[in-house]
Amino acid sequence: MNERPTVREVPRFDLSEAMETYYGRHFDDEGRGEAFTRWINGIRADVKETARHGADPAFILHALVCTWDRRLQRQSEGNEAIGRLTPKTRALLVGGLRLLRTLGEPWLQQVLGDPDRATRFLSVAIELEMNLTGAVVRTPAWESGSRISGKDRAQENAVTACIVCLLEELRHHPKAAAAVADLLKKAGLLRRSRGGAAGPAFVAKRAARARNKAKDRLGPIGNVVWLLRQSYRDLREHLLPLPEIPDTDSIWADQASAWETTAPRYRQAFLGYCRTRDLRPHVEALEHFERELSEIRQRRGMPEVAQVLSNLAGSPVERRPTTGAS
Repeated sequence: MNERPTVREVPRFDLSEAMETYYGRHFDDEGRGEAFTRWINGIRADVKETARHGADPAFILHALVCTWDRRLQRQSEGNEAIGRLTPKTRALLVGGLRLLRTLGEPWLQQVLGDPDRATRFLSVAIELEMNLTGAVVRTPAWESGSRISGKDRAQENAVTACIVCLLEELRHHPKAAAAVADLLKKAGLLRRSRGGAAGPAFVAKRAARARNKAKDRLGPIGNVVWLLRQSYRDLREHLLPLPEIPDTDSIWADQASAWETTAPRYRQAFLGYCRTRDLRPHVEALEHFERELSEIRQRRGMPEVAQVLSNLAGSPVERRPTTGAS
């Protein structure tokens, strides 16, 4: 059965190219444009190639660049008062502040005799501890606070989060782990991780170990996974110039006939698809939808496509009699 591409006469918009241009300007503004150009030249073709396996090259690029240019800066940097402390004095001060946090508000209330004073005192103690031990993680897409637990460990967690995201995006690739390993190697990321020789086995093992941790949005790996995905959704909506497809557009009837259903049901299923993936209903999203339906048809046939459309539409999908190959 032949593949049916989205039938639509619109200028082709490549989000991955827009993403590359956006990050190119970012690094130019920081005076690091040449470094980014060298880096992107080494991975551009491989990133675009991922589209052949149903992946989103723009997200692949976003995950790689935010892992490649991830910097950890101590909050104490530039603070002269903290800078004058000797290492021993700083360690003693941090230890005392942590002890106060461990004792908590009940103990402070007993000492100070005032619940409000105890709350304010503990709040200031926690803030001071963060100034002494905390850090700011900066990527081209976001900034977030973090406790310092070792720069190497933080980068290792970031690489693991990237691996989780890339494997999920390339889940239809026949050799996903090998493809991810190749992307990370060319992006210069595997050499910064621990675990010996980097290859498909390393990627698969790292992802398996992180399976549960990647689901913890507040954890050191799961939080990075969430930030990568959320920042991409925000950036994608900023970069996409495509308007939403009107309800009355003829494309609904054109596409519905390929899937043996009606235009209203097809549109309803597409809107359900967009809701589940936090997408705007524009042509780019419709192409992703069509691609997934084609993959389902190839693997399981039209009955499964009908079921998927029904689930997405939220009500039974009316199927038209088959008139021939689509």
